[in-house]
Amino acid sequence: MQSLMPKKPGVVMYHRPRKTQGDYLCFADEVKDDHPLKGPLAKQMKIFDDLFEIMYLAFLRVGPDGQLRDEPAESMVHEPDGLTYRHWVMRLRDCYYGNQDCLIPV
Repeated sequence: MQSLMPKKPGVVMYHRPRKTQGDYLCFADEVKDDHPLKGPLAKQMKIFDDLFEIMYLAFLRVGPDGQLRDEPAESMVHEPDGLTYRHWVMRLRDCYYGNQDCLIPV
């Protein structure tokens, strides 16, 4: 058997736990406090949120070359065009806590 390198970079999809009903999604933070499923869903979400925060800090501290670096600024202003650019890791965090699917490059 011969191993082959992938032809394209891989990604991992990560998102908050959800319940589905056909094309509809329900997240723990949308469940009323008195609903019996609120507790179990909130516990699941905490596990996922805690893991996301560990990954988030690693993304900030490890550069594209795999070396440790100082945490980058959340945003920067690019002088030639005057636009403010936000770091992709901060946008990834917004996406995750906005109950969206996050595609994480590996």
